[in-house]
Amino acid sequence: MRRSKAGFSLLEIMIAIFVMATIGAMALGSYGRSVQRAKVERSASRLSHQLKSARAEAISLNRDVRVSLSTSGRTLTIWTDNNRDKTQDSDEFEVVSLGEATEIRLTSTWTEAWFSPLGEFVATRQSRTLGSKQTTISSLNGSDSAIVTIRGGGSIQVAP
Repeated sequence: MRRSKAGFSLLEIMIAIFVMATIGAMALGSYGRSVQRAKVERSASRLSHQLKSARAEAISLNRDVRVSLSTSGRTLTIWTDNNRDKTQDSDEFEVVSLGEATEIRLTSTWTEAWFSPLGEFVATRQSRTLGSKQTTISSLNGSDSAIVTIRGGGSIQVAP
């Protein structure tokens, strides 16, 4: 009895579907990791940019600019006391979101500090302590992270 070779057998079709599903699953996993990495990098870049802007504002206005980091709320608050009344008026501060709770986790060695008119990053007001401080931004599963380092002199670096 002769069989025609006009089509594919069920086994060949199942193997082809399995191979395509495996390749698709690998691509999807890689895409998901890329998206997580992009969210971490975007948050680190946003934090770095905002800190550099606050430093530049302190230098240009010749006055302290206070920065407060909320790790739970994933926000950075920048306050410039424009009228020098030592009260945070509604037009004197800006709150910047650094990412969604479902996207990133923040850990930091500082929560409140300020940039001096000289551009220095000052961690405590009592002793005007200058020093390096770090904020780590990571994906929720911890597979990706970036570290934003602020040195006492005011330089800001982002490292993966």
